[in-house]
Amino acid sequence: MNERAQEIASGLPPDLDSLPRLKGFRLRGIAMTRLETFIDAAFAFAITMLVIATQQIPDDIETLLAAFRNVPAFVASIIVLGIFWRDHWLWSRRYGLEDGVSIFISWAMIVTMLIYIYPLKAIFSAMWFLVSGGRVGHVLGGIPNRKCELFSQSLPWDSPPSRWKLCS
Repeated sequence: MNERAQEIASGLPPDLDSLPRLKGFRLRGIAMTRLETFIDAAFAFAITMLVIATQQIPDDIETLLAAFRNVPAFVASIIVLGIFWRDHWLWSRRYGLEDGVSIFISWAMIVTMLIYIYPLKAIFSAMWFLVSGGRVGHVLGGIPNRKCELFSQSLPWDSPPSRWKLCS
């Protein structure tokens, strides 16, 4: 057995059948590793970035109601982050790898998540703007007084169906 195989084998419990099982997989244990704790903190930081992205606390009813336009995009972004977090958690529980490749993959996921958190929210905001006929969300790009004009120009067809009532 080479040195790498011995290192891996030294981390295994003597009786593999004593490990708990989840849907046919032997779980490597219950205790969290430092890497898992750091990844959980990175996900929490990403969610915090979404929360504080508004940059100010609403001070009147109009600003508060305008802030609620962002709620669907925020919820959709949190759901996507939750999917990635859950899959990483499950992968960590099943395999518990802490070798160089696994650590690199985990760090790459964190970097990607933190870079794309704002574009993710922007995409969901634009999606909700399109789906709701402009009642919630925001258009990607453009200044507020030109958003309908810019949005109409970005559509792949000449004009949206009249039932959508995108701009009033």
